[in-house]
Amino acid sequence: MLLASNRSLAEFNLEKEPQLVSGRQKLSRVHQEAAELRVLYDEKKQRLESLTQKNDLDTTHALLQAAAAEIEEESESLADQFLEGGMAVEDFLSQYQEKRRLAHLRRVKSEKMQELMNRSQSAPAPQPRVYGNYGYGQGQPYQSQPYQPVPNQPHGILRMPEPMMQYHR
Repeated sequence: MLLASNRSLAEFNLEKEPQLVSGRQKLSRVHQEAAELRVLYDEKKQRLESLTQKNDLDTTHALLQAAAAEIEEESESLADQFLEGGMAVEDFLSQYQEKRRLAHLRRVKSEKMQELMNRSQSAPAPQPRVYGNYGYGQGQPYQSQPYQPVPNQPHGILRMPEPMMQYHR
């Protein structure tokens, strides 16, 4: 009897083997996908952190100032090249105007950014808004009081008269 039940249990387990194998394969695929997604996540997180570090306000302002100075120097060297006779008038005018326009824009943006940075540093921190009082002021916080029974009133289990019920037979 024991041998027969053991044999039937073994046959039942062998019937389930294909499901076990396919489940293991599926688990392996899902695990591989999860590992690939984790690598992709880590790469994107690292890229985001590097971009965040690069683009704080002071760094951005310094880069903008450097770019403005660089384009200014390029326009001056272009003017020197024209004065030495190494460039046609039409070419000089089109290139010089574009470089001067770009230099002016960068300088204006740099000055505006400096103004905004100075304003944000000198301005007081904004006060948090209080929601829910609808203009009635701060009010007083609720002070919970310990329970005290009302004097001259019975407390505990009260015996109330029960209604008289009549049953029709």
